[in-house]
Amino acid sequence: QVRVVGHADAVGARAANGRLARARAEAVAAVLAGLGLPVARIQVEARGADEPVATNETAAGRGANRRVDVEVLAPR
Repeated sequence: QVRVVGHADAVGARAANGRLARARAEAVAAVLAGLGLPVARIQVEARGADEPVATNETAAGRGANRRVDVEVLAPR
């Protein structure tokens, strides 16, 4: 089981960032499925700009915040 979480920088509207974060996560999930991971084992989430890893005041920081995290989950 994996969780694919999309993120965005803080530029733009909250709703738009949420949609962008979900689209990023879905794109990564599609690649994982294409590599053979069963779709039923992939959870897709979007956090928008709510969990930055860097400042949104610089281009480098915004670039770091535009990301997808893939978490391998423990079996249930």
